Amino acid sequence: MMDLVATEFKNTVEGTSTFGFRLYDSYGKTYGNGSSVPIEGDLALLEYALTDMDEETKLAFDNIKEMQNGLNINGTWYDWDEIKDCF
Repeated sequence: MMDLVATEFKNTVEGTSTFGFRLYDSYGKTYGNGSSVPIEGDLALLEYALTDMDEETKLAFDNIKEMQNGLNINGTWYDWDEIKDCF
């Protein structure tokens, strides 16, 4: 099961933050932190993550799309039918 979690990345030296996501399962993990504002809402987070992709994130989302799997977003399970329009 893949988990997508909204995340604040805090620079403890400068006291600044960026926002984004962590994406992980038992096989791997990746993240994106390119937003200057918090991302509100589960589907908004998914849409953001789909635009801020490194190679690992792209592979994970390609697998979800190919297998038509659901995704756990911020602790809530979404079936493929609920998220497919984001892809």
